Amino acid sequence: MDYIVELILFILIVVILIFSPDIRLFLIKKVSTPYFIKKAFIKLRKGKQDIFILGTISDEHLENDRYSLLHIDAVIRNLRPDILLLENRPEEIERDNLADGSIEMLFGALTAKELGIDFDGIDWWIENDIKPGEMSSERTIKIKSNILKKSKGYSKVLILAEYSNINKIIAGMRKESYSRVKMDNIERDNILKTKSTKLIFPKGMKYYLKKRIEIEREAAELTPSADWRIAYLDSADAREDLINTVNKIGEKDI
Repeated sequence: MDYIVELILFILIVVILIFSPDIRLFLIKKVSTPYFIKKAFIKLRKGKQDIFILGTISDEHLENDRYSLLHIDAVIRNLRPDILLLENRPEEIERDNLADGSIEMLFGALTAKELGIDFDGIDWWIENDIKPGEMSSERTIKIKSNILKKSKGYSKVLILAEYSNINKIIAGMRKESYSRVKMDNIERDNILKTKSTKLIFPKGMKYYLKKRIEIEREAAELTPSADWRIAYLDSADAREDLINTVNKIGEKDI
């Protein structure tokens, strides 16, 4: 009888892991972080252009020592791309709203700025055409279009994108004749190798988080959508918490 119960439980667990990507991703991130990073760091090539795609995990970078913001910093510094492309909307970067995306996008933008590396945005969404947080087919197409446009003329490109979105990005780039290039463990480890064990935020984190909060609260007042109003206010509250985190950890003077 106990054997039957154990077998049923085993089958249930297998089914859940197969049909629940969120649970499977959670376990991979928490239990096998090195394996997760291996899956999250991709290299594509077309002609003489290399595009590196690093899948990110938003606020979880603050909680996972084995895949923290120090690793985002390391990849940018060790790879030294010609341009860094972020999951921010280009028009928001143009109006100096560098905190348009999640925390690692702002962190990456300010790190690139410190190093004198070009950076730009690839994301797209319009409130009336998409639900909060939705990765629609139109958004995927727009992101691919932005990557092709923003990466033109650069030999070495680094893209930071939410891990849940990178498979769609890769599929889109393959349609544009980009091929996946295998990175061996030595190359990947050298790029991910951190030079510091203590995190300190780049200069400007608090400034841009405060700017984003003002934009979100204004958008919440103007939107006719209840869903978007909640999303804007939740986002503003989350960035208030991030400011507290920055205050505790500290940011650079220069």
